Amino acid sequence: MSDDMPVVSKTWVWGIGSIVALIVLCIAFSFTFVNVKPGYVGVMYDRTYVQHGGVVEQPYTGFVWINPFTQRMSEYPIAMRTVYLTLGTNEGSGTDDSINIPTLEGQPLNVDLNFSYNINAQKAPDLYYAFRGQDITSIEQSFIRSNVESLLRNTSGNYSILGIYGDQRTIVTEKAMQACSAFFAPYGINMISLNFGDVRLPGPIATSVGQKIQAAQDAQTAQAHLAQAQVDAETAKVTAEGQANAILALADAQAKANLELAASLLGNGGALVNQKAAIDKWDGHYPTIMGGSNMMPIIQVPGAAAAVAPQN
Repeated sequence: MSDDMPVVSKTWVWGIGSIVALIVLCIAFSFTFVNVKPGYVGVMYDRTYVQHGGVVEQPYTGFVWINPFTQRMSEYPIAMRTVYLTLGTNEGSGTDDSINIPTLEGQPLNVDLNFSYNINAQKAPDLYYAFRGQDITSIEQSFIRSNVESLLRNTSGNYSILGIYGDQRTIVTEKAMQACSAFFAPYGINMISLNFGDVRLPGPIATSVGQKIQAAQDAQTAQAHLAQAQVDAETAKVTAEGQANAILALADAQAKANLELAASLLGNGGALVNQKAAIDKWDGHYPTIMGGSNMMPIIQVPGAAAAVAPQN
């Protein structure tokens, strides 16, 4: 019995040792492979890499083997990332992130802003090097956001309050977008969009602008009414001319019909002309034989019988 104890103890030791070794191996293995998430690109920092400040110029995606003792992988978004700078709590950080922008009149406007961007995958190592390995959230807060606001302010100062609030809003955001694109491109940051949300006017200015907008709307309404009145007048004129032309056409047709009827009755070979010729030839006596297709009809003339009767 005592001879078997050392064998059992050795078996347990080997078993426990194998399990521990397997666990250590799994942990070490997990640190040697990293998975770069979809929509991101990986940038590797290698302490043994003497060029480019230790930043490997090649971007990485998917599963990547690393040396956990000398290498570190950071991720930057190549998918679109949107930042909301708003007064409300439904978007952005949940606090007041709205910004004040200058105007041509010198009166600031409080606006909500949103912009979208992503990172150029090929320039991601340069971005890592330029910002000493900061993650994208830190770069966004300390660099991207502040410069977007600054470039927007430089643009908005050339436009009036009414223009920014009204019909020049798109022009302002387009020019600010162009300035941002040119500024961030060398850092590998691609600006995708930049748009205003709400534009809030100070109280007195809001009243004045509201009155101007209402006046403009009233003028447009009056212009629309005038245009409609002109259309209605032109329509009535065309209708009246059409009715007059119809009456004239009807009168012309009636006159033509009357002329044709008169010609059929009084013209050469007309019925009345033939009857008149027969009357002129009549001697006052009725013919003894009447018939045939060539019989001339006689018109009964009032008073003719009284005139003839004494002769019989």
